[in-house]
Amino acid sequence: MAKELVSFQGTLNSLQSSLQAFFLDTSLETQLGDMNIHGAASGTGRAAGKKGSRVWFDTGFEHVHKAARALTTTLELQAET
Repeated sequence: MAKELVSFQGTLNSLQSSLQAFFLDTSLETQLGDMNIHGAASGTGRAAGKKGSRVWFDTGFEHVHKAARALTTTLELQAET
């Protein structure tokens, strides 16, 4: 099972790297479109939605990585006994 877990973590890292391209910083056009008349970002446009998606993406992968680390630790502890 430990070997499969290592493989899973490698696949997870590859998937995360591949999907990060969809969460690149917003373009200048989008940033300008999100500006309000006072020069501050309104926070209601596409850029704000993309930031929320990025947080969701990062948090999801963080939880999966955390679970994989916990499982790895558990397997190592069982192997020692």
